[in-house]
Amino acid sequence: WLLLQTLGENPAEVLKKKTLEKMVEMDKDKEAAAARRDARRDRQGGYKQVRDAPSAVVARRRARQLRNADGIDAEVEGIDPEDAEAAAAALKVTLEDRDMGRSSGMLTTMLDSGWYMLAVPEDREENARVLIKALSGTPASGFAELDVWVPRVPLPGFAVSESEARGKSPIQLMQMVPEEGSRKPFTGFVLVYMTLNDKLFESLDSLYVVRGFAVAGQTKYGTTQKQTSNKPRLVPEKLMQNTMEICTVVVVSDEEAARRKKHAEKAAATAAAEAAMGSIGDAGASLSEEDMAVLRASGDMEA
Repeated sequence: WLLLQTLGENPAEVLKKKTLEKMVEMDKDKEAAAARRDARRDRQGGYKQVRDAPSAVVARRRARQLRNADGIDAEVEGIDPEDAEAAAAALKVTLEDRDMGRSSGMLTTMLDSGWYMLAVPEDREENARVLIKALSGTPASGFAELDVWVPRVPLPGFAVSESEARGKSPIQLMQMVPEEGSRKPFTGFVLVYMTLNDKLFESLDSLYVVRGFAVAGQTKYGTTQKQTSNKPRLVPEKLMQNTMEICTVVVVSDEEAARRKKHAEKAAATAAAEAAMGSIGDAGASLSEEDMAVLRASGDMEA
């Protein structure tokens, strides 16, 4: 730097000139390398590099990949493959058509009406049922009607009277099984009868209580075997039949239902009394003889 100043030259201008010369030399080397590459490809029957429009090369390569992978011909008739903008536009349209086709295929699968199984937090099935049911008939569900069922095995002796069962389906009878005392055949799941659509799918996915579809997974696009297997599917018929069999509710006459109800109330009262006597006995065991004598004398405790 000092030497250049001593010679009366501007160091910045000298460095700038050398840099420009180096850049020109590098560009010439690139052009020579590209020319040699084009010559090799011409001899081997490959495509010629388009130096002024590299995006066209990428577009043709992606077009071949799409055609080989998805059976889609991305080369549009009448489009010059050397025209970068036209090739890119044609590829964009092809990709959009492909995704729309996949979405339509997914939606066709979703239009199946039936029972779907959703995974929810264990011991929070009733809370999940209320939140999912709240979507029924609303814009959030695409105005689809939802019927939500938490399968429960009724206690022995539980029955529904003929008057209560009149006009109800078997599923509606099973939905009458109380949560208290009943047993769930599988915890952490609820069954939902619905016609699945895109809006409802997104609303269910946004609920914090819904962990996903128990039968298959969640995906919106895809045609490969793995992606297809992840589409939401209806609950298998055999599983549905087995669940309904173990959750079947007995229907009896009104008189028999009243008798069973009275018997259940009496049994509950007896159990409560036995529990109370047990607590008194436990408390009495800690009392002294003098305290026990005082209680007997006051009539609060039988001798």
